[in-house]
Amino acid sequence: DALAGDKGYSYPRVRQWLAEQLAKEPPELAATAASSDRQERRVWRLKSMRAHRFAGIHRYGSPEEPPDDFTFEFHKPVTLIEGMNGAGKTSLLSAIAWCLTGYIYRSQRPPEPVETSVRVDVADESRQASDQETSNDITAITPLPPAAVLTALGGKPLPLDTWVELVFVDDSGNEVGPIRRSVERSARERTRVVEPDLSPLELSPVALEVGTRMPGLIPYIQLGKPSDLGQAIAAMTGIKPLQDLAKHAGKCQAKLRKDLVKDRQKEIDAADVDYRKASDELDRLVKDHPEIDPEISVPPPSEDRKIRRVLKSCTDHFEGQQTQAYEDAKAVLGKSFDPSDRTARQDLQDNIGPAIGLLDPGNLRRLPSARHLRGLAELTDGQVSEAETLIRRLLGEARELAQLAEEPDVATRLRLYARVAGWMKGLPELPHVVQECPVCQSALEGKVDPVTQELVRDHLQRFLAVETDYLEKTLEEWQKAALE
Repeated sequence: DALAGDKGYSYPRVRQWLAEQLAKEPPELAATAASSDRQERRVWRLKSMRAHRFAGIHRYGSPEEPPDDFTFEFHKPVTLIEGMNGAGKTSLLSAIAWCLTGYIYRSQRPPEPVETSVRVDVADESRQASDQETSNDITAITPLPPAAVLTALGGKPLPLDTWVELVFVDDSGNEVGPIRRSVERSARERTRVVEPDLSPLELSPVALEVGTRMPGLIPYIQLGKPSDLGQAIAAMTGIKPLQDLAKHAGKCQAKLRKDLVKDRQKEIDAADVDYRKASDELDRLVKDHPEIDPEISVPPPSEDRKIRRVLKSCTDHFEGQQTQAYEDAKAVLGKSFDPSDRTARQDLQDNIGPAIGLLDPGNLRRLPSARHLRGLAELTDGQVSEAETLIRRLLGEARELAQLAEEPDVATRLRLYARVAGWMKGLPELPHVVQECPVCQSALEGKVDPVTQELVRDHLQRFLAVETDYLEKTLEEWQKAALE
């Protein structure tokens, strides 16, 4: 439409032009070098606004004599706009939003673009009310001209010269602007909007939409009416999770009334079966040991809540029997065992059976400690001597590392020299006397370590002459290696 309207192309010519553009090779653009420095986040504040012949702020005037430009300076981070209905509050916000996005606010309507013209008719009082003479087309942001102005045009199109300019400033006082959007008539008398250059603001289109157009759309999003925009707004404002929660609640309600009732009944039936098995086992145990008879009949499974009192009496009786038995066995279990402690009794009950089984000689031979003792008895004198040597070496290393642990700064430096010396030992030719730094090749004569206050050369020379693997490790690393 733009090509056909502004350039006068016919629609077949437009299609031909598009085909020609698609056939061309895309230009090769130089890659932008990635900056290693992370760019700081910039916060923009609107400093000022200028508007020319904007509806709701201006009267139209005449084509030759426009009203004075409207100028507003923002001196505070937050500006409160107050006024009566029709005073221009929404028009002020509409001008700002239109300059940034091309959309305007109108009363009781969502934000909308201004490219669509609005036809204005002037009625001739000498004619019937139904006989009207079409005078002109204007945009939604053009102030409504007086009837005399439209009549004086004599059928010529009304000039469109509305524009809005914005100036922004960041936290460092750097200004950007003016950012200007304007509407005018093309050569073919069509409405044309001249877009602003927003690149100096370094803002994404999404950021502009969220800060300007989206707040105006939110009041028109209705729950229960699906739409792509509505779903997006619901997700942004937190309403979507509530909708999902309502659906989930409905599904849960249906499940509680049907499936869960059946599942619960199955659980009750299974519990009744287990209860009967336990009751039969108790009957057999009482027959074998009459002295523990509770003299209370164990009731069958029932929904009657009175059964709880009977079962509580049975439980108290058998717990008392257990307590008395544990009191009698206290001589074996020791004074630390408290028979009145339910946790202690349960622990003993869970472990006494397996413990008695482990006392079997065959099980004792399979215990790790028994295998270790048997292995120690089979050691030769040479193996014992080798183990003692290893223990003495580990004790010496442990004492040295423990001493270094009290001086973490010194320990860090010595660990560094130990690692450098270990690396030097792997070189093809190991120097007998260290004269230069093995890393930077600078002379070490007179170089003193600032932490240990000793010559760097002496540190390296000493560690080259001894085994330093253990010094290269932290205390935790050495402990782990020693245990392995």
